[in-house]
Amino acid sequence: MSLYRHFPTPSDRMGIIWTVLPVKDTVVIEYGPSGTTHYGAETIMDLGIDVDKNLFCTHVDQDDIIMGDITRLENAIYELEKQYSPKCIFVVGSSLTSVIAADITGLCLSIQDNVSSLLIPFEHGGFRGDYSLGIEDALVSLAENITAEAGETKKGVYNIIGACYDSYRIGSDVEEIREIMWKCFGMKAGCVIPYDCSFDEVKNCASAELSIVLREEGVKAAKVIAGKGNCPYIFSTPYGYNGTLRFIEQMAEVLGMKPDEGYVSFIKSKANHLEKRAMQIRFSGLDVSAVIEGNLAVVKGLSSFLKEEVGFSISCGICTHSLRNMSVQEDYIKHFLNEREKLNLLKGCRDCLVLASDPTLFEVDSSNVKLKTTYPSFGGISVATHLPFMGYKGADYIMEFVEDIVNRVTIKTMMQ
Repeated sequence: MSLYRHFPTPSDRMGIIWTVLPVKDTVVIEYGPSGTTHYGAETIMDLGIDVDKNLFCTHVDQDDIIMGDITRLENAIYELEKQYSPKCIFVVGSSLTSVIAADITGLCLSIQDNVSSLLIPFEHGGFRGDYSLGIEDALVSLAENITAEAGETKKGVYNIIGACYDSYRIGSDVEEIREIMWKCFGMKAGCVIPYDCSFDEVKNCASAELSIVLREEGVKAAKVIAGKGNCPYIFSTPYGYNGTLRFIEQMAEVLGMKPDEGYVSFIKSKANHLEKRAMQIRFSGLDVSAVIEGNLAVVKGLSSFLKEEVGFSISCGICTHSLRNMSVQEDYIKHFLNEREKLNLLKGCRDCLVLASDPTLFEVDSSNVKLKTTYPSFGGISVATHLPFMGYKGADYIMEFVEDIVNRVTIKTMMQ
């Protein structure tokens, strides 16, 4: 038996639940033992997802397992609809019921005409991959099963796809994108999937002018939505000053609009100031590097800012999920380092900027400058919505830690 210090990678089942649970006017019912759902709910609440009369469990006993009887699930679906009248019931299989091959999809098809709630089954049970695959499956399922064919295009409205709760401070990042789109183009977010959306908003999202995709797991869903209306999508995230300018340029090109000159000029002034500062750091000859942990979108976004705009080298980008079927050209981005490899890497970090989870930050010594940018979090739930990592505000915030590590390395070099 091996001993591990850190948490295991969440399964696709957890990614599914994280993604569908925030959708308002819907409920999630898990077919499986109550203990599995209980401990899952603890993790879900740590991410800041509201769990209040929207997550349920059937429980199972030995008769259900031995006989393969799923009457308990059928009765639970009827009970939930009678008591709460949700517009949609997501039916999720647990690891145990997936092992016995419970036909959740067949049950949902057979009783759909008997209930007014839309039934959407997920019977993977956590065996097909990690949470990234679950997020992608859930987003595609929302688009395929809930989003309706578009009517008239809603001018000045856009969607955000892939704003998932596993991204630390996703609420602040969403608010930053909302500010950018409003100040540059006078546009408002209609549906933010899944961070801030209702069943009806998902249903009508194909009528938007544009979908902004924040992570690769949301691209397939965006394509489905685009196929149901005249709603093109852009896969882009505004990390850093120049990254925010590129984001605005991409939006302007697709929308055929000119962004607000004052807002763009303001960010350009910040980018110009950083360019001069980055030149000073390079000419000083300081060896400054960063270690970044998180989902692929976060690792890529923060790495791009620190590498291209600040001039840092990236010692390692530690991805918290598999990179299967994902486009990764950067050789410094790794995934699924075993625990010994990861611990050895972290123990060797000296005088680095470390952007990571609490367990990872705990492993690096005090010579490093530390900033929590991903989960797991030991320090409580993220509540604020004005502290982003994206946009100019996020760049400003990260630059405080950049200056800290630069100053430390400078002083250490001078004292040698």
